[in-house]
Order: sequence, then C-alpha cells, then structure tokens
Amino acid sequence: TLFGFDDFEEKRKEGSTYHAAAPENLFQFMKSIGVSHECFASPLNCHFKSFCSAFPDTDGVFGSCGSFFSFFPTEGSYEVGPPYTEEVMERTATHCISLLESSSSPLSFVVFVPDWRNPLQECQRVMEESSWTVRHFVAQGKNHAYLVGDQHLPGKQGEHFVLPFSTHIYVMQNEAGKKKWPIDDNFEKEMLSLLSDAAAR
Repeated sequence: TLFGFDDFEEKRKEGSTYHAAAPENLFQFMKSIGVSHECFASPLNCHFKSFCSAFPDTDGVFGSCGSFFSFFPTEGSYEVGPPYTEEVMERTATHCISLLESSSSPLSFVVFVPDWRNPLQECQRVMEESSWTVRHFVAQGKNHAYLVGDQHLPGKQGEHFVLPFSTHIYVMQNEAGKKKWPIDDNFEKEMLSLLSDAAAR
C-alpha cells in the first residue's frame, strides 16, 4: 500500500535544497572510478538504478537497498551525499570508516558534505583525521551547483541551484580501493570543473 506516501513525499519536498543531487555530468565522471551506487537517494531522485534510501518500506519495490546505515558492502565504489544534518553526517562518516576497516576487497566512497568550520563539524573532523581519507578538496560557495531535490516534479527537471556555502568532498578508500581506483590531481580538477559548470547554466 502507498498509504502515507504523500506525507513522506512532503518531507522530501521540504528538504529539497538540503538533500539535492549532484549534477548528471558529475555522476557520469564518477563512473571513471567505478561509482555505480548512491548511498542517499530516492526512487524520484536518483541517477543509478542501485541506491539506498530513507524509506525502505515504500522504496523497496523501486529498487532501494534500504537505509545506508543497514547497508554493508564489502567492495565497490559509492557516491555518498547525506542530508545536511550534523547527526546524519557524523553517522555517515563513521559508517564509511567501519566499512573500510572491515574489508580487504576494493572499496571506495566519494563523500559530499557542506564545509561547516565555525566551529568545525564532527563529521569533517572524523574524515580529515582518518587514514582512510586519500584526498579531500573544496568546491567554493556560490561557484557550484546541484540539481534541486524535487527535480521529479513538473517544471523542475534539470533545474539547478547554486549553493551559497562551500562543499567539501572527501575520497575515502582502503588499500585495494586505492590500487583499483587511483585518485590524482586530475580527478580533483575535473570534479571541481564539473560542479562549477553546473553553476554557470
């Protein structure tokens, strides 16, 4: 039954700018390091057929793997864009670290969070102090854009919004992941360029 779906969807709409999606061309580029799954998405706001979402009871029939926090991959490459609430972002960082610690197969996460440093939020402290973080960099505020979270609604398809604050991108990998999907200066440069291109549209 879809009872309650409207309420769930209303919550999604209310947070459409706080849980938006990376631009399509960025997802295409991330395929170069094997990314094929979104760890925070919904059936109406996803790029890949494989995704995790907050409402497995309604989203399961559309292909959701359930909550990211109940998802325990041992290999693969993943895009991680949690909602911008500090508790969820901190839990996301620790879950990624736990998964990396538990696997010897190639495993990689590209994590997007707001760059909140006054004071420094806990999820960023955790990732910046982690030995699993192989690279991190910043897309400056007012110079990059995301797809709106309610892009599935009429008139919203392909609509972008420019973020007023900076986004910090963390690439976290285990040793096997680093060998399979090496991250270099060109990766960082291309990621920032694609985010900036979206803001210019």
